[in-house]
Amino acid sequence: MRPFFQASINRMKSSTESPTRTVSARAIFFESPLPRDRWNSALPRLITIANNVTMMRTLITSMGTHSILPAPMPARFSAFGRVFAPSWPITLVTLALVVLFVRLGIWQWHRGEEKQVAWSEFERNGAAQDVATRDLDTVTRFTHARLHGEFAPAHQFLLDNRSHDGLPGYEVLTPFVLDSGSTVLVNRGWVPFTGYRDRLPDISLQASGAMTITGRIDELPAAGLAAGRAAPEAGATWPKLTSFPTPEELASTLGKPLPRRIVLLDANAPGGYVRVWSPPGLPPSRHFSYAIQWWGFAIALLVLYFGLNFRKVS
Repeated sequence: MRPFFQASINRMKSSTESPTRTVSARAIFFESPLPRDRWNSALPRLITIANNVTMMRTLITSMGTHSILPAPMPARFSAFGRVFAPSWPITLVTLALVVLFVRLGIWQWHRGEEKQVAWSEFERNGAAQDVATRDLDTVTRFTHARLHGEFAPAHQFLLDNRSHDGLPGYEVLTPFVLDSGSTVLVNRGWVPFTGYRDRLPDISLQASGAMTITGRIDELPAAGLAAGRAAPEAGATWPKLTSFPTPEELASTLGKPLPRRIVLLDANAPGGYVRVWSPPGLPPSRHFSYAIQWWGFAIALLVLYFGLNFRKVS
C-alpha cells in the first residue's frame, strides 16, 4: 500500500480525527496505481457526466416538489404512545367499502319494511269480497275473494319444483269456470313427489256442480333464473307438468283467455290439498337481520382501519 493511503488510514483510526475524513481528488490522481493514459481517456467523459447531471437537476427542479415527494398522509396524530398514519390508498378503499356496506344495509332495511307491509296485508283475515264480476288483474293482491262457479277438473296443471317442509312436490292448478263464463285458475294446494318422474300424482276431482269458493288473489310463482322455466308439456295428456309458466303459456295450452292472477284456495275449503300459504320471498325479519349484518361489516371495517393504522412510536 502506498505511504499516503496508509497515513490516511492511520489518521482515520486516530481518536483525534473524524472517522469520515475524505481523501482529496488531487491525491487520488497522483497516488493512483492506474496509468496516466487511463486517466487521460477518462477525463473527456467527465464533461459528459457533468452535463448530464446539470440537465437532470434542471428537469427535477422544473417538475416541482409535489412530483417527487411522497403523498402526504390523510391524517397524522399521536395518542397514548401511538401515531395514526394511514396511507391514501388504504383510506380510499376503506371509505368506499364503508359507504357500500351502509348503502346495502339501508336497501335491505327498506326491503324489510316493504315485506312487512305485504305480510300485514296478507295476514289480514277480513271478510271475503265478491269479485266474480270484476277483473282479477285489477283486484288488490292478497284480497280475500269469493267466487261462484264450478271446477273443470279435466284440464289441470301441475307446478313442478314446489316444496313443503323441505320435501319436493307439486302444486295443483285447476280451472274454475265462473258464472259469467270466464275462467280463472285455482291453486288447490301442494301434493308430494311420488318418487318417479313418469308417475304423476292422482289429482282427480269429482265434478260437484256449481259451488262457491273463497281464497286469496295472488300471482303465479316466478323463477329466480330463466333456466328454471318450463312451458306446459305438449300433447293431449292431462294433467300437464310445467315449471314457473307464464299466464300466456297456460292460456295458450288451455285454449282459453286467463287473467294473470290466480286464486289460492282457503285451507278450510273442500277439494284441496296441503295449503299453508304465505307471501312469496323472504320474511321481513330476514331482511332486517341482513341490514344489521351489513352495518356490522361497516363498523368492523372501521375498527380494523383505525386499529391497523395506529402504530407504536419507537
